[in-house]
Amino acid sequence: ESSGPLLGALASSEYREQQVMLREGDVLAMSTDGLTEARRGRGRNMEMFGYEGLVAAVREEVTAHPASLGDAGIAVAERAREFAEGRINDDVCLLLARYTDSQRVGAYDEARKP
Repeated sequence: ESSGPLLGALASSEYREQQVMLREGDVLAMSTDGLTEARRGRGRNMEMFGYEGLVAAVREEVTAHPASLGDAGIAVAERAREFAEGRINDDVCLLLARYTDSQRVGAYDEARKP
């Protein structure tokens, strides 16, 4: 049970709690709206990178850079910037985290001890 404040919450918005089961190797992505709201065009021709664009870019770049989530994250941000014709007018933050089996990590740590 959490009791702290919700990061970036707006008083006028409604939020719901949801649980997701992660499997080993799954990647969790969290971003600011600067990526999803990256825009190109003007007026009626304006398009946003959007949630769909972000999800597609994360999937493709994580697959292209399986050993480095840092490289994948940089590539995702670059794709949003290219979509926006080189200019994003908002903050951009992307966190990618890979779920790893905690028992396996513990075994790895034990194996490294002298």
